[in-house]
Amino acid sequence: MHSPLGDDGKGIFGSSVDLCDGFYQFLAPWVASWFGLDVCLAAAEIMDEFEMPYVPVFDELTREWEHLTGDEPLEGCFGGLAMGWSWALCFAHDALSDAFRTALRSLRWPTTLVGARDRPVEVSRRRAAAAPYVDNANALSAGRPAGARLHQAIRSELLSRGFVLHDEHVDERNLDFLGMKVFGASNTLGHTAARSWRLFCALDDAASRTGLVGATLRILVGHVLYHFGLRPEFFSALESVFWFIAANLENWTPLGACTRNELIVCRGLVFQSLIALDKPVARKVYCSDSSALGYELSVTEALPHEVLDAARWQERWRY
Repeated sequence: MHSPLGDDGKGIFGSSVDLCDGFYQFLAPWVASWFGLDVCLAAAEIMDEFEMPYVPVFDELTREWEHLTGDEPLEGCFGGLAMGWSWALCFAHDALSDAFRTALRSLRWPTTLVGARDRPVEVSRRRAAAAPYVDNANALSAGRPAGARLHQAIRSELLSRGFVLHDEHVDERNLDFLGMKVFGASNTLGHTAARSWRLFCALDDAASRTGLVGATLRILVGHVLYHFGLRPEFFSALESVFWFIAANLENWTPLGACTRNELIVCRGLVFQSLIALDKPVARKVYCSDSSALGYELSVTEALPHEVLDAARWQERWRY
């Protein structure tokens, strides 16, 4: 995503609204049998208990409802999207993305969403960027009017589809976004101060210890890798820790100098893990390679659309 400055000369604005208990606002009876509740009763018992003339049961094969009244045992099942089921993430995100596209069409704006697998969404003073994520409807803008229009459009569309909303934020300078924070005044995306300080203190504690169990260090390094995801070049600071983890996964082992130094370097990089959202597209492209015979670096000029095409979103679809 790239954008100009905000309408007051600096920064971007963020708006968001959350689907209240998002997964549980969906019905998915065709997969309910996957999530049995271990409660079995005969149809007749259910009819007596709840004063029902029959028990409606969904047939997953015919996709039709049947009315049962006999003594056939029935198991209660959860008919919504189960929390923790990976496909629930896919369905909820897809439903929100569809609502966002409808809202964008109502504004006569392009329907490209943040995270699209072609080119980054461009944020301008005239148009805001739609950034859905599972059950969070986020909008990023370089001007208050554009952001307010998109937020109102997606809010109206979600309500018209019967969704219950809560935790609404409109035109805020700092917006929580996918576990991170957009700092509008500086046009940067980074981690919250609380998260950064926790990681800093954990690294400081680990580096001061005589030794560690490999499994413990693996958890810490996992947090480091997530934190450095905003600055992938920081991954180059890590090597010895991986060898330490692999060799001492279940055993306490003294920390070597290289492993300790890597933890100290990572500690120093914690608060540098943020990115500028308004950087211009690079005009020079570098390509390098190396072998036992030597090292080579090539440089060429490129147009912005050529760079954006080469750097397009290429994450493998996980579903």
